[in-house]
Amino acid sequence: MVFTLKVGPEHMNALQTMHGAFAMLLLDVLTTVTTMDLVMKPTVSVNMAGQYQGAAKPGEELVMDCRVEKAGVLDGFESIESI
Repeated sequence: MVFTLKVGPEHMNALQTMHGAFAMLLLDVLTTVTTMDLVMKPTVSVNMAGQYQGAAKPGEELVMDCRVEKAGVLDGFESIESI
């Protein structure tokens, strides 16, 4: 699934770049939505890791490609890439 977000002032930290905690929130929510679309049941996150590529500025549009790499009965493995 592909998601887009226009970065706004509500996403900024004191340096006027997108807050890192908001980036991790996006990672969590978007991978959960992608997985739920496939398995059709609620899921929980047990481990997340992210690498920051650069600082998003107000007005920039983020495009994120989320994929379910593997889904089992109790767990799944997802990836998200900024494109």
